[in-house]
Amino acid sequence: MFNYDRFEELRRSKGITKTFISATLGRSATLCQDWKQQKSKPSDEQLAVVAEILDTSPAYLLEETDDPVRHG
Repeated sequence: MFNYDRFEELRRSKGITKTFISATLGRSATLCQDWKQQKSKPSDEQLAVVAEILDTSPAYLLEETDDPVRHG
């Protein structure tokens, strides 16, 4: 399951705005808020883009690993 807290921690530590993430995904500014409130979750494609922006892996954002470092 998508871990919003991990997303938020990485986003803030890198100085990346929610607006930037939403715009990069071609979505409205409320996208991240919807994720936070669990109204929606990122699609696999969105997750891959977000992980790349945050320099991590989709697996980390999905709590499949505790290693935030993107490998490969």
